[in-house]
Amino acid sequence: PTRRSSDLLAEIHNGLAECNFSNESFLSVDSDAVPSGNPTVDLGNFTVSCGRKYFGNSTVGTDNFTVPTDTPLETYSHMLVYTLSSLVEQTTPAYNLILDAGANVQNVTFAGKDLDESDLGGVLSWAPPPNMLGVDYYIAYLATAASGAGRSQIGMKLLPNDWDVDVPSDTPKLQHSHFVVYTGSTLVEQTTPSFTIIQDEVARVFNVSFVDKDLDEREIGGVLAWVYPHDISEITHYNIYLAESDEGHNRSALGNVTIGTNTFDVPPDTALQAFTHLVVYARTSLAEQSTPAAVQIVEAMASVSNVVFVDKDIDEGQLGGLVIWDPPDTYVECVQSYVVYLASGPAGEGRSLAAGGYIPSGTHRTPLQPDTALASFAYFLVYTQSSLVEQSTPMPFLLNDTSEKISNLTFPDLDLDETDVGGTFSWNHPADTSQVTHYVVYFAKICANSELNTISANLTNVTDMSGMVALISGSLTFTLDAATPSQVKAAVTVSLISSLGLSDATSLVVTVTQSNSRFLAASSRRLATSWSVTYQAVILVSGVAAVSSAAAAITSDTTSFSMVLSSELVAAGVDSAVVFASFALQSFLPVTVEYVLASSLTPAPANNVSADSDNTTSPFMVRNASMYSDSTTLRRLSSLGSPALPRSYCRAVYLGNVSVESTSIDVPEDTSILNYTHFLVYMRSSLTEQTTPATHLIFDTMASVSDIRFIDKDLDHQQIGGDAFWVAPLSSAQRVETYWLYLAMDEVGRDRSSLGAEVLVADNERHIPPDSEMMQRTHLSIYTRSSLTEQTTPVSLQLSDTISLVRNITFPDFDLDATDLGGMLEWEEPIDLEQVTLYNIYFASECLPEHSNSEPNVFSNNTNGTNATEFVAELNLANDTNRSMVAAVSGSLSFTLENASQDVVEAAVTAALTSSLGPAAGTPLIVTVTQVTSRR
Repeated sequence: PTRRSSDLLAEIHNGLAECNFSNESFLSVDSDAVPSGNPTVDLGNFTVSCGRKYFGNSTVGTDNFTVPTDTPLETYSHMLVYTLSSLVEQTTPAYNLILDAGANVQNVTFAGKDLDESDLGGVLSWAPPPNMLGVDYYIAYLATAASGAGRSQIGMKLLPNDWDVDVPSDTPKLQHSHFVVYTGSTLVEQTTPSFTIIQDEVARVFNVSFVDKDLDEREIGGVLAWVYPHDISEITHYNIYLAESDEGHNRSALGNVTIGTNTFDVPPDTALQAFTHLVVYARTSLAEQSTPAAVQIVEAMASVSNVVFVDKDIDEGQLGGLVIWDPPDTYVECVQSYVVYLASGPAGEGRSLAAGGYIPSGTHRTPLQPDTALASFAYFLVYTQSSLVEQSTPMPFLLNDTSEKISNLTFPDLDLDETDVGGTFSWNHPADTSQVTHYVVYFAKICANSELNTISANLTNVTDMSGMVALISGSLTFTLDAATPSQVKAAVTVSLISSLGLSDATSLVVTVTQSNSRFLAASSRRLATSWSVTYQAVILVSGVAAVSSAAAAITSDTTSFSMVLSSELVAAGVDSAVVFASFALQSFLPVTVEYVLASSLTPAPANNVSADSDNTTSPFMVRNASMYSDSTTLRRLSSLGSPALPRSYCRAVYLGNVSVESTSIDVPEDTSILNYTHFLVYMRSSLTEQTTPATHLIFDTMASVSDIRFIDKDLDHQQIGGDAFWVAPLSSAQRVETYWLYLAMDEVGRDRSSLGAEVLVADNERHIPPDSEMMQRTHLSIYTRSSLTEQTTPVSLQLSDTISLVRNITFPDFDLDATDLGGMLEWEEPIDLEQVTLYNIYFASECLPEHSNSEPNVFSNNTNGTNATEFVAELNLANDTNRSMVAAVSGSLSFTLENASQDVVEAAVTAALTSSLGPAAGTPLIVTVTQVTSRR
């Protein structure tokens, strides 16, 4: 078809500026010849002077011709189509202006979001070509050059309105250096792409660190930390895993943190399983990197070993003592504290904090206070604890409740007085005495609940404290090698005085007990020697609050007292290196307080230090019942008898204690039981005294004679003689061995004088010789005596002194020869004739008394009843006959004295009387000494 020349000219100018136009016609072309050169083509009124090039032909009946892709355009501007006859190719062709479609995309960019080195991932994007004519699709490649060489397709073809493509994460970069983007038409993909150089985004954390603070085996926990990558622009999160290698093999997710955080808390108790590394992956909005940063896990295992607990609370169902363990062999620096529990199972079932609970690292022992209830607990558990968490798998120790009981308690009371007891109180050892150091004995009485309430009220309402002092008692334990008991006693004494504020040592009694050191079988490690210390001090009532407060402060925190005691041990002569290596204060128990009358205290002997046992008597013995006790000494003990009628005991009076080697204690004769009904025997360990004692009902032996009968058949004044009879004791007669007879001033046996040797228990009578001097004594007292002692309260009979003296003797002599007598001797019979059977008449001459067993008749104005009249009459008779009279003066005294012979006593008394009473020189003085068997 023809076009207007002006239009054609415009197209030519726009397309091919190098062509020259003229008004010449095209040259004819031989159809058989290949056009070449630069012919002039006639296009009607215009001639285009250009070179043409043969491209191909098409047969008649065809109306198209395929131009192969990538045909070089070179400098051509038109496509010419000639028809050809059998003769010639036409000279004026049809033509078509070539419009070369240059459709390259623009601004190719790549936002990398795969953070691995050598891996790609992200979004490849571009701007569309300015001329979209003919663009049918886009296609992107990775290439080794900007020309698209060595290319690798990314994804599928994209529609013309899609201007980006997702590059999958973890796409290997390989040798590629460029992204290239081609446009494509319906015919073909362009051969010259647009491109961008690959800028790979690499962002991996570094300096990853982890310190395991979960101290269990095969478990970890702690803080995982790292340093940020240099470029964090594309990172949104960090993902954390456990893995079996530093490359993340067989990984297990732990969690993630957002950008801006460079730590992750690995939860405690995280199972380690087969994992060896912690790995950190950076993540973008596209994907997680495939190559992590890693740190190898170093597992911290820190468990204690050799847990030991010896129960020193001897009560059944109660615990007390020292929990000891060895520190971990490894990673002990990770241990912040130790945690101690009582539990029903070895894995922590039913556990409860015990023995102080949290023990700071560096301390490997802790006391469990006595009287801790065993309840359902069966184990001690010791856990280590780091700054992160307490370990979940403890070291267990199976408990053994030391609960021993003494048996076969017996007390045959050999003090035969009512309300007094004396004898040996004995018992049998428990089956196991390994933890028993002493037996402590008390008197006690059964109290009803109302009495207990009254006592409790009295304890809180004591207002009259006049004459009262406070008896402070306490104990402590520690370990120390190479020290003597004297050194320990001296150091503890000074330490207690300074720490408790005691004014001086005279009222402080310290008792030390040493336990031999022993070896741990599992480790062949020797434990330090243990020392148990008990102390008592008498202080003013006003000082109780201060001393109790000071002791409570030490119990709460033993640090200061431990320092004081260690210094005093060195001062006492213990080697400082030994103190540093082996001294450890294990316990310091609160003090107990008893308020007592000052007059009721008797200091015990001072020799109370032993290498392995306590003194056998209390430092201060309470001698009467005038005592108040605070709530710490009021015991409410186990029920006896029917559970429906519980009975409780009130601890009232301490009797004494003996070491474990002994199974008896001597109760002194004449010990008043007051209203006490039982003995209580507490076993004591090196830690404490048990709270539930063995009990024994006191049977007070009362063995006194009865129905004493005695008729005085000695008819002289103040002299007796005859047979005494009595009835043997009706009860406990088997404990009576002998009877002793005395003349006494009253019915209770005051100023008594023995009537001679003992009477065997088989005999119930005693002959009292005539002429036995009464010496103003008015009663016959009979005492029973056991194998221990003679009773102190006799049964007495008031004596009736039979005086049968004839009166008014007359003898008129009717024999008138000198020196001869004869006549009737007459007299008046005595008033009391009951015991008179004969009158014996003697001749006698008047003389002074001689030193012999016989003494002159005694005239006394201290007579009773009708006998006084007889004495006055006899005295008047003597005066009437003008006989020369003398006075026989009688008296008595008594005293106690040990280790003196009878001769020595007689000589001393004679001299004392002569000096004190002043008899005239030469006046005979007869002293009779009678020794009475000493008794307690």
